[in-house]
Amino acid sequence: MKAFVGTREVANSDELGELLAKLAGEEKEKSSYYFLRSPHKIAGFLSELPSDFSSAAEGQMFNRDLELRWKRRGEKFSLLLLSRDSSNTEDFEPVGEGWKTSDRPAVLYQKEETRFPRRFRYGEKKQNLRQRYFQDAETSTVHFVALTLS
Repeated sequence: MKAFVGTREVANSDELGELLAKLAGEEKEKSSYYFLRSPHKIAGFLSELPSDFSSAAEGQMFNRDLELRWKRRGEKFSLLLLSRDSSNTEDFEPVGEGWKTSDRPAVLYQKEETRFPRRFRYGEKKQNLRQRYFQDAETSTVHFVALTLS
């Protein structure tokens, strides 16, 4: 399998919601989690995407295979896909080529970390969280760190 990094833009929150549902999959082993951020609050890790997710300025969805990050740009959303394989990437513009990945234990913040507007919630996912490093295959430079599950 070849790792993939790509970008895309979607026109609105409905299109983003459809893409999130497609990438989340329905298989139990592909359980996806969400993390939403606004200037004034963070949602913590959520096992289901809230219906009002589009009000967040940015967010991410992750599972064992991929992480999708999004940022609101007016009505549109800019997307970054970090995937350990190249399936479900047909509508994304590749960013470079020759990516390799390695999974490592996640570095987690304490619940009481003061840089966040309120207590940080991990839920039951804390034990399964890992970080996936996306490295240039030629130079081994780490360009992205994605959340993943073990």
